[in-house]
Amino acid sequence: MPYVFRDAGGKVKGTSRHPPANAPEEFLRDDAPEVIAYRNPTPPTREEAAEAEIRGSRVLLAMMRFARGDDALTEQQLVDAVKTRLP
Repeated sequence: MPYVFRDAGGKVKGTSRHPPANAPEEFLRDDAPEVIAYRNPTPPTREEAAEAEIRGSRVLLAMMRFARGDDALTEQQLVDAVKTRLP
């Protein structure tokens, strides 16, 4: 049975066997729906995974452009390349 930590919106953001030192103390059962949802998060959709990879790739692309001084790929070319790599 864990102690839970919540974010500003009230969503469980962590669990512990020990009470929190500087946060409100709240204890939930292991089978509480919020604890189960926290421990077993829903995997991202294909689209969410693509967006996350694209965001990271945009940073890398910007660094490559800066280093080379050219426009190696357009953002749309990058988006298309990432989407083709998804399972």
